[in-house]
Amino acid sequence: MSLSAKDQKRIIQQESAWVDKDFAGVDLSSYPALQPPPPESSPDDGKFARSYFDNPLTRSGRDLKRFVESPDAEALTDLASADPEIAEQLEDRIAEDVAEKFLRSNPDYLRTDRNFQTILDFLTNRYLRREIDEFKTGDDAIRQLMRVGAWNPEGITNAYRQLLRQGSLVVPANQPRSLTDRELAQCAQLAANGDVIGAVCSYLQHRISEDVADEVSFSLMAPESFTSDPQFRPYIDEALLFAWENSRVDYSPNETRRGFLRNYIGGRFVTIALLDAAWEACKKHEADGSRDRLFNSTPVNERPVNEKNLDALDDAAVDHLYHATLKHYARTAPKTSPMYA
Repeated sequence: MSLSAKDQKRIIQQESAWVDKDFAGVDLSSYPALQPPPPESSPDDGKFARSYFDNPLTRSGRDLKRFVESPDAEALTDLASADPEIAEQLEDRIAEDVAEKFLRSNPDYLRTDRNFQTILDFLTNRYLRREIDEFKTGDDAIRQLMRVGAWNPEGITNAYRQLLRQGSLVVPANQPRSLTDRELAQCAQLAANGDVIGAVCSYLQHRISEDVADEVSFSLMAPESFTSDPQFRPYIDEALLFAWENSRVDYSPNETRRGFLRNYIGGRFVTIALLDAAWEACKKHEADGSRDRLFNSTPVNERPVNEKNLDALDDAAVDHLYHATLKHYARTAPKTSPMYA
């Protein structure tokens, strides 16, 4: 009959009670269960790599959990130097967790190799000053990004949003797209050469989703059905304004003028004719404002006169002040003379 660890310990204590502790003790090497437990490790500063290698048998599980959930760049570097194989395994697992968090927070992201490579190239250029082709694999690039603290859900999301605005990523066929710099330049060139309608059509073809663009191109949707659909109106207004701005040689865009155009349009459907009328009104408004500032403003170098600066006036300023005073007196003097009867 086998004895439990508790019974074994009790029997050994009874049989060895007469032994002088300073002389010798019972050899317990064959009884692992009776070995004294290792001392508990106290929490350190959370840097798992350092505690791992200083005391591998007593490292804190709490430190491991904290490190995996929020990897420390310095600890990852230490771990990579001490044990590259373990570092790669841990980094790969953390990288997958980061990618999953990014995907959960950005469900509109289209999972393609091209999009992944574009985002990774963006991050390596920004944080490592290196091209993606300089790494043996994408995993090597991700590990380097992790060691500088750049591979995290927030950083990937920021890169994704910026590249999306630039039109550098592939989007799902049923979602609106952003125009690339090349596509914008092509549309602007068409408008500048007088083909405003062609510029609008080209802009919309690149801007709207592939599904809708195909429907319009293959006459599955009538053009008037597309232009009257409220969900497409923001893109149509956007295309018309872009083409119109690039077609006018007497117009330079700024936020004040665009605000005036929007107020003039007042929620109506945007057309080239309406934009032309709004611009004419804007020019008149700017001219009236300039004329008002010219005739009703006080000269910049004219300061209020008081006792302190009266002596500093030159002869021309004194003469101007003298005549201005006479005019003011003539306007405000009481009309007691028969001349005013």
